[in-house]
Amino acid sequence: MKNFNIIPILRRGWQETQDLFFPKNCLNCHTEGVWLCESCSDSLFFINSGFCPFCGALADLFSVCKSCKARTGIEKVFSVLKYSDPLAQKIIKNFKYRYVKDIAGDLEPIYRKFFAKYRILLEINENTVIIPAPLHPYRECERGYNQAEILARVIGKILNLKIITDLVIKRTKTKNQADIPHRDRLGNLKGVFEAKESAYKDIIVVDDVFTTGSTVKELAAVLSAAGAERIRVITLARG
Repeated sequence: MKNFNIIPILRRGWQETQDLFFPKNCLNCHTEGVWLCESCSDSLFFINSGFCPFCGALADLFSVCKSCKARTGIEKVFSVLKYSDPLAQKIIKNFKYRYVKDIAGDLEPIYRKFFAKYRILLEINENTVIIPAPLHPYRECERGYNQAEILARVIGKILNLKIITDLVIKRTKTKNQADIPHRDRLGNLKGVFEAKESAYKDIIVVDDVFTTGSTVKELAAVLSAAGAERIRVITLARG
């Protein structure tokens, strides 16, 4: 592939080699054998915000206000952890940038507790499906996996929902959202997603972090155009 950057692949290979020869340690307390021990997992606090995630207006728990719902097509945004929590940041950074993809297994108990508390607010039915936010093939090849898809599979297992990975593609490679100013993030993603026309009407989009909401807004736009009628979002953390 022309101009392919092999450095991230070498870094990933080095990290995977280290993981073979050195034991896992809890990212917080360094207990051996896990990336996130039970004690540190229990120290994490769930978000239960009563404010619209897009504009900050008062709203029902996890709900998008009427104005932003009309503008984005998204009904609710469920973010489990606060990105400002140092441990949540360590989890995200190791999962995305240090290629520690099996950390998702240690996140399953956190998701289970979260959904035990808030599942009813998801309003799941027999037609609900999960769509992981797609990566551009170039980026997925560099990383070796799509972190949103791995999280989606954990969530799908807990909620017993079907995962659809081929409904939406990211056709343009963009700059990393974390590397550009907030005001430029929506423009960075404008028109980069493409969705097939489908019969899926009730969709939950899964991603790793919600910051400005630019990614999920663009995804919701193409999903709505493809026939989706209800869209909710689940992210691991909210910035």
